[in-house]
Amino acid sequence: MVRECPLEILSFSYLFLCCPVLLAILLKNCENLASIASMSACAVATCPNYHRKTKGKGVIYHIFPVCPNRSKIWISKCKRQDHINVKYARICSDHFRPSDYMDDMKNRLLGLNQKKILKPDAVPSVNLPLQDNGEDISSRSERKRKRSILREAKIRLKCLSPKKVCETPSMEPFTTPTNENICSSCFETQKENALLLERIRFLEKELEKTKEETKKNQRKKIKEMKTKAQIGRILTENKSLKIKNRRKF
Repeated sequence: MVRECPLEILSFSYLFLCCPVLLAILLKNCENLASIASMSACAVATCPNYHRKTKGKGVIYHIFPVCPNRSKIWISKCKRQDHINVKYARICSDHFRPSDYMDDMKNRLLGLNQKKILKPDAVPSVNLPLQDNGEDISSRSERKRKRSILREAKIRLKCLSPKKVCETPSMEPFTTPTNENICSSCFETQKENALLLERIRFLEKELEKTKEETKKNQRKKIKEMKTKAQIGRILTENKSLKIKNRRKF
């Protein structure tokens, strides 16, 4: 004879089996909520900015770099004690300098709104939390940036052509970041030149169109002038003939 299990035991075993599934769903929802919260707010520890607060104020939220090394630098700038999920985290544009953004020359030349796109080597350096010794990180990065500019200037003096710097593999270790900056500046210059050439070709085509239209208008006016002159000549001839005929009679 088969014994029937009590209802309490069946319900308890059912809950025991379902608990891991429910727990997994709950954890997944918590992760989703955390990711949404991190996407809507700036990841820098002391920054109060979030999407709803800065809406319509021109503040942009930038995703973390794909490069692991650069991503670590961004994380260190945030000065957060908790873990930062770089997949969803954002840093607002209040922590970047104007020089950190690429020049959207195409839209600038065409008179359109310029896109704010960060340079590949951009790092947050403005309005950052203080270090343990009370020093502002942004001021330290400013000094570092000035030293980098001086090193870059020295290299430019040594090598007249930027290509030589870019193509030289056996450089000292401390000059490597500067060389990368120069290489990126070479790329930016080439890009600007290409955009300028495109703009020049566009203007040349417009100029040719204007010249053709001007020539057509000139021909039309000349024809009109000739027609008027012919009509005037015919009228004067008719008048003179009428006068002669009257004199005869």
